[in-house]
Amino acid sequence: MTDLSIYQDLLAGGQAHDRALSLLFRHDTYREGVLATIRSKGLNQAEAYELWTEVVIEFGSLVRRKKYQESGTMLAFLKNIARFKALNYLRDRRSKEKLGLEDYQLENLTIKEEDLGSLELAQIIDGMLGRLGETCKSVLSLWSRGYSMKEIQEQLKLISEAATRKRKHNCMKKLLSNVEESKEMQDLLKLHYFDQ
Repeated sequence: MTDLSIYQDLLAGGQAHDRALSLLFRHDTYREGVLATIRSKGLNQAEAYELWTEVVIEFGSLVRRKKYQESGTMLAFLKNIARFKALNYLRDRRSKEKLGLEDYQLENLTIKEEDLGSLELAQIIDGMLGRLGETCKSVLSLWSRGYSMKEIQEQLKLISEAATRKRKHNCMKKLLSNVEESKEMQDLLKLHYFDQ
């Protein structure tokens, strides 16, 4: 697989995007080059692998947002992301060490009020999607991740693209109806998206 084909698949979205991320993650040349860059900053193997995962995810996101310009090699771009992530990781680690938090578990941190609201909103949305039924939840989930109607049809084994499009439309109508009926959801949406 070439840089160009990975780039095009990431840009395409849906299953092609997921497949390209998987291939990129497993590709020895990219992985070893990026891991060497991360380890050169003084991180151990486990930390390097953790950051490698973040680098691949970040790269996929940058391509989807059209922030990658194909100037230079993909490996060089991945190494730049890795350097940035490694330096941030080291900075955060030093900050924790200065505060005496090196062994502090993340689960013990208090959640900020705005994060709690976001978590609450996510739980309510997940609950609403659950009430729509598994097919609707799957259709809307795949659609929100950039899958085409054809890919959703194939993934969920629906009759046709037209039927898939109609299913998505009906699921969205049902979801919006649920939002309109939920005072709790309306209040959270206003709080998070309209009062800022």
